[in-house]
Amino acid sequence: MTRDGSSPTALRHLVDGKALLAALDVDRDEIEWRKSFTGFSATDQRRLSSLDPTLKAVSPDLVEEFYDHLHQYPETRAILGRSTRTVDQLKTTQTEYLLSLSNGHYGPSYFQERARIGKIHDMLDLGPKVYLGAFTIYYEGLIRALADDSLESNPNDASAAVETLCENLLSVFRLLSLDQQIAMDTYIHSYAEQTEQALDRQLELTTRMEVDVGQSLDTLEQSSRSVANDASNIESIATQQTKDMDTITTEMSNLSATIEEIAATTDEVCSTSREAATLADDGQASAETALDAMSDMSVAAEELASDMESLRDQTERITSLVEIIDSIADRTNLLSLNASIEAARAGDAGRGFAVVADEVKHLASSAKEQAEEIDALVEDITDNSDAMAESFDHTTTQMTHTSAEVESAMTTLDKISTAVRDIDASLAEVNDATDSQATSSEEVTSMVSELADQAAEVADRISDVASECDDQNEQVRSIRAAVDALTQLTDETVHERDSPPFATGHSPETPVNSDVTYVDEPFSLDSRPPHSGTDESSS
Repeated sequence: MTRDGSSPTALRHLVDGKALLAALDVDRDEIEWRKSFTGFSATDQRRLSSLDPTLKAVSPDLVEEFYDHLHQYPETRAILGRSTRTVDQLKTTQTEYLLSLSNGHYGPSYFQERARIGKIHDMLDLGPKVYLGAFTIYYEGLIRALADDSLESNPNDASAAVETLCENLLSVFRLLSLDQQIAMDTYIHSYAEQTEQALDRQLELTTRMEVDVGQSLDTLEQSSRSVANDASNIESIATQQTKDMDTITTEMSNLSATIEEIAATTDEVCSTSREAATLADDGQASAETALDAMSDMSVAAEELASDMESLRDQTERITSLVEIIDSIADRTNLLSLNASIEAARAGDAGRGFAVVADEVKHLASSAKEQAEEIDALVEDITDNSDAMAESFDHTTTQMTHTSAEVESAMTTLDKISTAVRDIDASLAEVNDATDSQATSSEEVTSMVSELADQAAEVADRISDVASECDDQNEQVRSIRAAVDALTQLTDETVHERDSPPFATGHSPETPVNSDVTYVDEPFSLDSRPPHSGTDESSS
């Protein structure tokens, strides 16, 4: 296989030397300029023509030595293996090349063949190091052959022999230099095409990378900005939550203090109810005494009236306390509702707080119910107290009433005692409930404090996220700048490539890297150029 992946057989139909020479910008005028620049003149052509017998004599042995040298190295053996021709066929065409050095025709056809062979060598991956390196075999062989001819032509004149050798060698080397110039042009032309293709691929990849990376960077940059904005919004919300948590903590502290006040008031009410029970017992004792001694009823009635007045005062006080408890229950229920709303705002983090808020609400409702019961009992007490007061007034004015009426008063006092004891039991329950509320409110306060700390921590972390998003945006801008720089560098490289290069010839209107037209020609590593009936030389 050749370097471009085609088979060696396909080369037979590929290379058109005329089109290739035109692509190299080498026309007849360029050939003449190169001859002049190299010093190759009509005299050199005549000398080369005179060397035809010598070249015919040495070519077979020289070609054998040439291929023996190539077979000594694996690299050159591999190149020979890619040729479809046998070694004998290659030796024949190589011999024809050596003979073409003295054919006397060094016009466009000669150099077209040189360009064609150079291109085939390049396609077989036979680079300049092999091409030029192998020529040392020819140099050595030709120098020795020409030296022998010079000595034979001038056996008695060493100076003349050396002069003849130098002239012949100069003519040969000038022609070989022209051959090698064309060969190097084909290599350079091929490398330029490969470079151009590589630049086109690089431009395509760079363009594709610019589009793909640009889109990815745009998306990433938009996402980063969105995350940064969201982080900023979340940070504001978290900060507000922290403030709200502080407010809730303050409110819960106030609620705890209020509940403690309720507990203290309840204790006071319990004490008053116990006093009322004691008074009721005293009333019963007085009634019993009245039964035993009606004569003392007047005194007892007055004392009982005084006690009933005191009881009325106590019931009024109980009523006031019940109103306080009812007001506290309403406030507790309102605070529970506010706490439930804040817990809903907090989402998952406020679930525990919501449970506590529901418990507080339940306790408030229980307290309100108990207060209503107390109020009902107090109303009963008040009603009974009024009735009892009315009865005692009647007893005072009707001292002659029967003891049955006194027993009725004892019954009434017994009911009063029972009601007071019920009140005392209810107040004890209220006291226990307020104690539970106090404990729960402390727990809620602690939980709210922890939530406030967590909200502050979240705000700090969100701030860190926002900072990292800013850093990411900066990195995205750096990547975009690097991509832009790479794109600019590629554009500059392509621009330099598309600028007019230093032409190999004198006709800049013919592009160096113009397309080569390929035609069907026989394949050979070397081939003798066709002999034309017209003299193509400059002579």
